Amino acid sequence: MTKTASLLLTVLAFAANTALAQEWPHLRQVRLVVGFAPGGANDIVSRLMAQQLTERMKQTFYVENKPGAAARIATSFVAKEKPDGYTLLMGAPGLLVLNHFLYKDVDYKLPDFTGVSLIGTLPYVLVASAKVNVGTVSELVALARQRPGLLNHGSTGAGPVLVQQLFKDRTGIQFQNLTYKGTAPALQDLMRGDLHFMFDLIAGNVEQIRSGTIRALAVSAPRRSSSLPEVPTMTEAGFTGFDPTNWYGIVAPAGTPAAILNRLSREINASLADATVRQRLIQLGVEPSGSTPQEFNEHLRKEYALWETVTRNAGIQKE
Repeated sequence: MTKTASLLLTVLAFAANTALAQEWPHLRQVRLVVGFAPGGANDIVSRLMAQQLTERMKQTFYVENKPGAAARIATSFVAKEKPDGYTLLMGAPGLLVLNHFLYKDVDYKLPDFTGVSLIGTLPYVLVASAKVNVGTVSELVALARQRPGLLNHGSTGAGPVLVQQLFKDRTGIQFQNLTYKGTAPALQDLMRGDLHFMFDLIAGNVEQIRSGTIRALAVSAPRRSSSLPEVPTMTEAGFTGFDPTNWYGIVAPAGTPAAILNRLSREINASLADATVRQRLIQLGVEPSGSTPQEFNEHLRKEYALWETVTRNAGIQKE
């Protein structure tokens, strides 16, 4: 191919993408795919954002739930869709990053997607049983060193499993990790004292923390949580840079025109600036953030590198 022909193809492609971006999203409704059943936090956040984008862009954004296989079904589906801005995915660490290190049958890769905007982060809170005589992270670490392998940590999902492994790597302490099917049964054991501590998402623990039945030692986030402003960050507690978080963010199939990504990102960020939207997200335990597509892509790359290292060090075998 001659340089002239190549340049012509580039110009034509640019013109086609520009035309598509100018028409989008007025040609048809936009689908926001969710990898979980209706009613969960991911679904609720998705419906909130779909409603906001519908109002702002004068075109219907609707949620389509495709649950199953730890959200691999939905993620694989979106990865194969046409990159025209009409199919989006509500992303989270599990489906975009962690699944690659936990399961063998993942038929998509991170480069199959491009970031649109981060929606918000969900910090983990390190909580301890009120029956354990610790009030700070340092005291918990000291107790674990005095009783190596005798303390029990509870994990309520893939995220907490890996966060506790990162905690082991950073502190060098040893403890037993017990897995639970959800926060509720873990909290029962924590309040009885059968479970000594756990990293879990803030939303499911706020009520017990405020009632004093469990103790919040720190949150794993760069800044204090709006839900628990009195609780220090891990950095403030003396563990600099320990800030793994869950998060929500919208991605599109790779190759989606930049003009569409940028416009959608601007509308999402404008929605996140709305006081009512922010308050609703905070009630769900989500710290609103927002980002540009480029910032979100960089965030995804850092997340992938972090959890690749953690799972390799832990010797985790794919299922």
